[in-house]
Amino acid sequence: MNTSVTLVRLPSTSIWAARALRRRLVGVNPEVTVSRAMTQSDVQRVTDIMVEISRASMQQQRCIMQIGHAIVDIDKVTQHNAALVEEAAGVAASLTELAQRLARLATQFRTGAASAGDRRVQHTS
Repeated sequence: MNTSVTLVRLPSTSIWAARALRRRLVGVNPEVTVSRAMTQSDVQRVTDIMVEISRASMQQQRCIMQIGHAIVDIDKVTQHNAALVEEAAGVAASLTELAQRLARLATQFRTGAASAGDRRVQHTS
């Protein structure tokens, strides 16, 4: 046989040989078929696990976003409460000052009994 004819027939011979080998492996050796089915089953299980992980990750992301919103709300309420406390402290200081002024003013007033007592003290002296 000539070399050029051999080179032309080589690809078709290789294809034929690969097909024959495949038929023999699948048909004669059931372990290959079982192994292939097991591999497909394993791949499906891994795929199912990955889908479940993806769903759980999306749910965690939603929960984390909700927690973030709750923290923002808590921060707003805390700032509002701090402003109210500051305002209440200012009002308390103002009321304290007014109470002190009122006490000083009250010491300047004399009641009728106190005035009469002062006169008696003046007469006896």
